[in-house]
Amino acid sequence: MRFTKNTNIPFYVKVLLLSLGSGYYGDFPNSYRLEIVVKPLRLPPKDLTLTLSRFKKCSSNPLWRFKTTSFLFNVLVKREALKRGFYDAIVLNERGNITETSSANFYCLRDGVLLTPPVSEGLLPGVTRRVLLEEGKAQEEVLPLEELPKCEKFFISNALLGLREVTLVLEQT
Repeated sequence: MRFTKNTNIPFYVKVLLLSLGSGYYGDFPNSYRLEIVVKPLRLPPKDLTLTLSRFKKCSSNPLWRFKTTSFLFNVLVKREALKRGFYDAIVLNERGNITETSSANFYCLRDGVLLTPPVSEGLLPGVTRRVLLEEGKAQEEVLPLEELPKCEKFFISNALLGLREVTLVLEQT
């Protein structure tokens, strides 16, 4: 793909570092390959709605804390949400506490304080989340699902969205 100076099209760029090796389970890689994926950015809708996913995370899984190319769980959560007419879904852990969505960190505003779950709940510590915490604009707190009615507003963040307000729809099942 060629880029010109005059393009006004926003692009999505993903940098991947892939390990290469024997292909046998447990073997350490003997080299790595850098891949860069560039494609036109698909902008999210103006109004973002979230629901609750039926899929749960185990907070003790150490892989949740790393951004990997293993997206199957996230794809299942996102497809479920889209099929039900939502932008994304909140994922709970085994204790019924909020972790994140399929592609963003989650926040709620309660008593004027922006709260986000701690990494120990089983989530990927995103870049935007880290900046908000470092600047003192957000605080970590365990967020049980039943605490959400006490919140005034809800937000998600990732590197593409920044911090965006969302509407939360908890359906009765």
